[in-house]
Amino acid sequence: MVTDEVVVERTSTKGPGGSPVYCDPTGILRAEISSAGEVRMLASGAYQSPINPAVEPIP
Repeated sequence: MVTDEVVVERTSTKGPGGSPVYCDPTGILRAEISSAGEVRMLASGAYQSPINPAVEPIP
C-alpha cells in the first residue's frame, strides 16, 4: 500500500469549526484538525474547492 505523508505545523488561526488550523511549509495544504482527530481540508486559494476524501473497500 502506498501512502502520501505531509508534515504540518499548527498555525495561530482557527477553522470554521473552531479547531486549530495546521498547514504545510508551502501554505498550500491547510487543514482544521479537531481534538477528536477529525480533519477538514481547507481551501488555500480562490480557485480551489477541496472535496471530502473517498474510501473504497479493498476486494
